[in-house]
Formats: sequence, C-alpha cells, structure tokens
Amino acid sequence: MQNEKTLNIREDFFEQTFVKKLRALENGGEYILIYLKLQSLSAGKNGKISCEKTNSNLAQELASKIDEEVKDIELALSLFEKHNLIKFSNSKDSFTFCSTPVIEYK
Repeated sequence: MQNEKTLNIREDFFEQTFVKKLRALENGGEYILIYLKLQSLSAGKNGKISCEKTNSNLAQELASKIDEEVKDIELALSLFEKHNLIKFSNSKDSFTFCSTPVIEYK
C-alpha cells in the first residue's frame, strides 16, 4: 500500500510520566487511545494535524476521523496541551505534537 506508514512506539511508552498521569484519570485509557490514534493520523505529516473545515471545529473533525466522541476529543486535547504534548496554531485549527518523540514514523 502506497500510503502505509509504520508507527514504532518506544519500549517505555507506558512508563512515561504523562502516560501514567493520563491512565490515573477517569477514562484515562480512552485518552491514551485517542493520543495514539492522533499520532497515527499525523504519520507522514511531520506530527501536524490540520482541520479541513468539513466540521465546525477541530474537535468535531477529529472525532469523525478517528471515530471518537467530540467531548472526549475536546477533553483529551485540553489534557495534551496542559502536559505540553501538543501545541495549537494561533487560529486553533491545527496542532503539532511537541513532546519528546514517543512514536517514530517510518
């Protein structure tokens, strides 16, 4: 397949502080799954995810792309920003993963 990318997760991914903090939260496993899905979605795009304006906001668009609830995406994005895992553009219609790479794209 031409668009196929491989994600290599660091061996210590689940031992990292931010993952442990997320797991400790109610629905924390869901947020980690969202994080991994978004990492996968950004593969081949230098860690950047942009809104295509097919929905009214980024969270709604991402929810439709990765088949998750909008409220879960909104909370997850807020948590990721708080823990410096993502950085939003000024217009808030895109973000880039900015943490120490935990997943490599090949």
